[in-house]
Amino acid sequence: MNCAFCLEEHKHEDCQKVKNVKERKQILLKYGRCFNCIRKGHVSRECKTTITCKYCKGKHHSCLCYADPTGEGKTPESEGNPSNLDSAVGNSMHIETGNSVALQTAQAEVAGKCRSQIRVPFDTASHTSFVTSRVAKTCGLEIIRREWLAVNTFGQRAKGSNLREVVGIPLTPVGGGGVIYIGAFVVPEISRVPNERLDIVHNSYPHLADICLSDVCRNEDQLGIDVLIGADYLWHFQTSNVLRGGVGEPVAIETHLGWVISGPLGYIQSADRERAVSVNFVGTESAKSGNLFERDIHFLWDLETLGITESGGVYEEFVDNITFNGSRYSVKLPWKEGRDSLDSNYESSVARMKGQVKKLRKEPEVLQEYDSVIKGQLVSGVIERVAELEESDRVYYIPHLAVIRKEATTTKLRVVYDTSAK
Repeated sequence: MNCAFCLEEHKHEDCQKVKNVKERKQILLKYGRCFNCIRKGHVSRECKTTITCKYCKGKHHSCLCYADPTGEGKTPESEGNPSNLDSAVGNSMHIETGNSVALQTAQAEVAGKCRSQIRVPFDTASHTSFVTSRVAKTCGLEIIRREWLAVNTFGQRAKGSNLREVVGIPLTPVGGGGVIYIGAFVVPEISRVPNERLDIVHNSYPHLADICLSDVCRNEDQLGIDVLIGADYLWHFQTSNVLRGGVGEPVAIETHLGWVISGPLGYIQSADRERAVSVNFVGTESAKSGNLFERDIHFLWDLETLGITESGGVYEEFVDNITFNGSRYSVKLPWKEGRDSLDSNYESSVARMKGQVKKLRKEPEVLQEYDSVIKGQLVSGVIERVAELEESDRVYYIPHLAVIRKEATTTKLRVVYDTSAK
């Protein structure tokens, strides 16, 4: 094997003439070589090989690793052609940097029949908590309510609001423990964060050597987020136990899901890997504020949204007949145009009234109370006397009857109008 840097016969990582990682990358870029397999003709994100670094297990060749214990004169600068960078995928705002910073992430289980294991970051800059639709569906999480929510992410203001489901999530530490219930908005996806290899680096700090971290992953470069715990439930999980080291060292916080690490890790990843800084600020805007609320309410009650088109005279008649008396709206009964004339139901109503009076005469006290109810409705405006009835095809007589409950403590008699009578 010829060295890609000095063309002598030895491994690339054993080159003694070109030891500086920055200089090595410049040579590879000049001759169009991949940062992962060192071959020509493609870049690292298109590389099909499964080779990983023997020092940090990252997806780059060992000759380009800053963590190489045998290297000398290597510099921490993270430079290179962006086309040779492995892009980190996520919904957060990504900023290229060379520094490694640990986020407060823990692993937990969703209590219940599914016992699904999930990854949970603690985000003090998020007003509310979120859960992915995949977890909500897989675990069969119960819908508590639905709310209109507008989400403002970093550098962007919400353009609209959506009616989102809020589900209840029972969380427990991995392996069992107390259950903590939270409510979270369901969203299609939250984010992905880089794997900082906490299982390797945390032993480098004496103040972290004796703790067991909640979130350790050895196999993946990108870690998917299943549930984001915002400031609304953050302090349900975090305790007062905090372990601090020196300036520029990570801080450990004990939570009810286990220990989590936050802060700079004091080392720099290889420059062929794009560092994705997760700026997870999530501001929730009340849908009741300003034009946002007015627009969404207009859309909610828009006739076309409800499947009603403004055709014919029904809509115009409705608008003309609706009134507001200061406390409530009222509208006249709509009459269908071009309909067949209805039977007045007069004979049937008169016959039933005579039968009702004949029956009640057997109990004078009940008849007197029935008469009082009718007169009371007349006074209160529930019914009104028709002084002079003009000829009209919009007349319909409704029979009424007495419903008697002598065992009742309050209303022993009620007058019921039989609107379904024919």
